[in-house]
Parts: sequence; structure tokens; C-alpha cells
Amino acid sequence: ELCGYSQPTFYETVDRAQCSPLGKSHGNSSIDYYALGMVIFFLISGRDFHNSDPQEIIKQKLFQGSFHFLNAAFLLSGQIADVIRGLVADQVNLRWGATEVDGLLQGRSYSISDLTDLTYFSRAIIFNGKEHYSKTSLAYDLSLNWDAAKEYIKQDKIKKWLENSTSEEKYVEAIELFGGSTSMKSLSQKLISIEDERLIKFLIILDPDGPVRYKNLVFYKDGIGPILAHSIGYSHSETTQIIAAMIYLNVFSIYEVLAQIYSKPDLNHTMITINRCSDFLKKSEYGFGIERCLYDLNPTLACQSNLVSNQFCIGLKDVLEFLNN
Repeated sequence: ELCGYSQPTFYETVDRAQCSPLGKSHGNSSIDYYALGMVIFFLISGRDFHNSDPQEIIKQKLFQGSFHFLNAAFLLSGQIADVIRGLVADQVNLRWGATEVDGLLQGRSYSISDLTDLTYFSRAIIFNGKEHYSKTSLAYDLSLNWDAAKEYIKQDKIKKWLENSTSEEKYVEAIELFGGSTSMKSLSQKLISIEDERLIKFLIILDPDGPVRYKNLVFYKDGIGPILAHSIGYSHSETTQIIAAMIYLNVFSIYEVLAQIYSKPDLNHTMITINRCSDFLKKSEYGFGIERCLYDLNPTLACQSNLVSNQFCIGLKDVLEFLNN
């Protein structure tokens, strides 16, 4: 099973909770420490919001921050509150791991002010009748109201909101660079409109560490492989075509530029493979196309040919042995 596929929304980081179960990517130990913090909270409070609407959990985490979301449900205090605060920090670079927890339990002191999430603004921006104090909550709400969002970003409200903060110059620069640009090609225009592509990129600019969003399809870019494998395997042609169109249009190339603007080299992760797949889609020769992308994005996927699909052939040797027998 893929990492986090069956994970309840409550225990998932807010970014991963927004994704399709197949599109969460592989993750790392940081998401495990986040889940540990949520488990500790559940053991103390007895509350894991099992019967709550997953979308409501995501909204509250985005609007309040994970720790304040928990603290509002059950008042936390003392050393255990510090442990949970550190483990469920929404910013990955602030989130605690084994070293910090072990140090705290051994008497080492940490400044809780170091865990302050600086991504929240003092002034709100209003969209869809709601006040947003962070770029991530705004990006999420825009994605839920797709058609309205396409019209909203044509205005300068978001840019002006960011300009009011002295620490958001890089985001303003990215909006000026990409806000009106598209790479639309007529082949894919029926699947993803020019306005759709612009909004996809706009949401990535606002929340570069979050998932890629297109209407109801939400995934990390390194989670494309499993989504594509599932859509092809179960003949979900619309999803397959959307993924192919996004790769063909080089929508994900925005990450390479943002990696430089935001000084976040990790945003380049998997881009070599995705760019290679874009080249595959532009070639009509035998051995290219979406099938080539399928195997390149899922290197351990068995051969999907109808002739051998039930034999789990993961290499030419396996195929030859099956055909020989």
C-alpha cells in the first residue's frame, strides 16, 4: 500500500490530507513525527475527530494551524503541550523529530517562540466571503471554488495583499512573472483551458510546498505515477488525459523557476523525470507516448500488456520466460 493511502485525515499533514490517496507521494520521517504528535493528542484527549468531515478538519488546520486546532478542542498545557506543538508544526523546517523530543525529555530547554509559524499575515484577504490570513488557506479555498477563482485571480487583490508584507517580495515577483503566462497548445486546450492552466500555476506560486491542484484532482508532482497507473489500469480516461495534458504543456516546469526565486532547490525534485515524459508525449514513434510515461513514472510497475498482465513480469527476462513456456 502507498504511504498514507489509508491514513485518516486527522493524522495526516494538512498538505497531504488535501491529496488523492494515490497522489500523496512517498513522504518522509517528518510526516511520521506529525502523525505521532496527533496520536499523543488522541491518547491524552480521547478525540481524533473520527466522525468529523475531513474537509472541515483541513479547513480548521489551515485557518488556525494544527496546534491551535488541537488546543481549541482540548486545552493542552505543560511539557506535553510543548512536545505536541513541536511535532505538529505545519512548517516542515520547524517540525520536531526524535532529537528535539528526546532533548526535551532529558531536560533541555527549547524556545517555543522558535515554533512560531510566520506564514500568517496580520491583515486578511477576503475571497468567497471568508477572511484568509495565510497563502496556504487562500490557495486551498481557491481550489475548492475553481470557476470563481479563475475570475478572482484576474484582479490584483492577491498581489496587493502580498505587497503589504515586507517578507513576500519573492511571491510578488513570481506572480508578476507567471501571473498571466501560459504554455497552452491547441492539442490540449479542450482538456485544460488557458484560464485553468493559469490558475494551476497561480496556486503553485501561493503554495509551492503544497500539492498540485486542478479542480477535484489534487496530488504531489512526485505522486503522478500512481495516479496515472490507476487511471490507465481502471480505464479512467479523463484523468489519464488530464495528467497527459499537464505533462505535455510543461505545467510543472514552474517548479524549476520557483526553486530559484524562492531559494528552494527541493522544488526541483522529480522534474528530470517529468521533463523526460514531456518529450515522450511529443514523439509519435513506436515506444513513446503515455505508455512510456507510465513506466518511467512507475519504475517498479509490472508489464501491463494484456498478454502478460497477470504474470507480474517486471523485466524482459520475465516476459521471455513466460512466452517461452
